[in-house]
Amino acid sequence: MNGKLIAALFTALGLFAFASAPAQQSGSEQEQGITQKAATDQPAPFEKDWETENAMGEWLLEKGKTAERLAELGVNRETANAFVSDENSTPLFANWRSLHVGARLRTAALFLPCSQPFDRAYLYLLQWSGAAWHATDHDELDCHYDESVSMEVVEIRDPSRDEVLIHHACGGHGTGYLEQNFSVLLPVQGKFKEELETEEILRSSPVGKQRRDLDRKSTFTIIPLSHRRSRAIEQTRSSILNGSLTVQRRLFRWDPAKGRYRPSAFTPVEAAPTN
Repeated sequence: MNGKLIAALFTALGLFAFASAPAQQSGSEQEQGITQKAATDQPAPFEKDWETENAMGEWLLEKGKTAERLAELGVNRETANAFVSDENSTPLFANWRSLHVGARLRTAALFLPCSQPFDRAYLYLLQWSGAAWHATDHDELDCHYDESVSMEVVEIRDPSRDEVLIHHACGGHGTGYLEQNFSVLLPVQGKFKEELETEEILRSSPVGKQRRDLDRKSTFTIIPLSHRRSRAIEQTRSSILNGSLTVQRRLFRWDPAKGRYRPSAFTPVEAAPTN
């Protein structure tokens, strides 16, 4: 066998081995494949919001996997572990809500109620990337003293956009003093934008010669506006100062020039006299 024939034979064998070998992925392709593989476990958004919410609730609740899956969504590992900790007096459940934000993006709010040992609740904004849900913003909410922080989702100023309402987030506390606040947040470009924050609970018993015990609490109701598609927030506030009760009411309407909800003046609420 001459030299040229031997060289041609080795060349042919080399080409066959190269064609038979599995294709090698670049580093970025390999990383993308790993990410997609890890994300296949997450439920993709359904056409109907309630189906997405049910699927995510079941996925997060799967026994023994809650902390891991919270971390996969972007929750701090320490926070995720605290959420499932035995230090909590009762089992806690994550609240997943789909959000309409006036865009094609699939967006959701994830609320983790008050947990020990940090005495915090957590609110996360999440977006669907096409392969996985991931957190783009979050708020930490102080739970002093009664661990009553809660979340609701509602349309107020725009029927096509959801806003997130937070109740009873502690704004200050100390000996003989507790303040909890109500706030309205709008998801904008992957961030929470605060549109309103106001007092919801105030309890004060200052030490001194003059008695001034104040217990003030508010309820907030979304109400329709006459001949408008937008709605307003009605606040009803009751105050007991040294045993004397007063009730007042005001409205928060959207102010596009300020980009916030602005309040009217408080007006007294009194029952008509009876015979």
